[in-house]
Amino acid sequence: MPIPGIKPIKIVLRSAALALLIIPFNYALADETPKDETKTESILIDLVKNAPDPASRLKLLNSIVKGLPADSATWAYEQIYQVYEETGEVDRALETGEKILELDPEDIEIAYKCLRVAQQKGDPAVVRKWSRISTQTAACVIADPKDDETGRRRLEYARQVGKSVGYLKYREIAAVQDPGKRLELLDEFLQRGQDTEYRHAAESLYLSTCCAGDARKALVAAEKILKLDENSEDALLIIAESYQDSQMDPRNCWDMPTGSSRS
Repeated sequence: MPIPGIKPIKIVLRSAALALLIIPFNYALADETPKDETKTESILIDLVKNAPDPASRLKLLNSIVKGLPADSATWAYEQIYQVYEETGEVDRALETGEKILELDPEDIEIAYKCLRVAQQKGDPAVVRKWSRISTQTAACVIADPKDDETGRRRLEYARQVGKSVGYLKYREIAAVQDPGKRLELLDEFLQRGQDTEYRHAAESLYLSTCCAGDARKALVAAEKILKLDENSEDALLIIAESYQDSQMDPRNCWDMPTGSSRS
């Protein structure tokens, strides 16, 4: 029966062995050439797998990650991120996510993971930051897809992330109570989210928020929407109804400033 407060001798020996391994491993990294990167990562994986607990794994990874080549460093930071996520250290997890994206700007998986972690944190500013980063990362992947297994996987994931981020952003805006702030956020959403499937819903929300029973505001809002999306059915309908009410021929009024009248 183990004595309370004293670690089993096996774990103590394993921890000591790992500590001794770190020193020669760090020196060995200086002599590694690009052709030895696979070997380096293999050694690292074995060391991490043999760490007795998350704290030991984290200590090991932090002690060697800065001396690793880029590919192995990315893998190591991903392991560090995983430990922070498991232990609920949200801020450190997000900091590690940024380091991963510095090494690999197209890592859409980690960008979206950080967005989900940011949502757990509950800070709107942090959520907006990672929503923007996820959107930019997804756009980067989609704009220049790589024709390999990782590239194809990331392309599919980026498309899914684009839809998810669009929904989260739209839901956040729809919950804003202040009309002026909601319009500001909607305007930004429509300017940036040209291809999101929530564009139509955002346009409708913009028009309903801006109108509020005021025909003049409705027309101005509709004209603004048409500059961003000439196929917006809601905006076209508002303009058509406005011209019909004023007994004007729409074909003769597209270039007229709002509020002008024919003689």
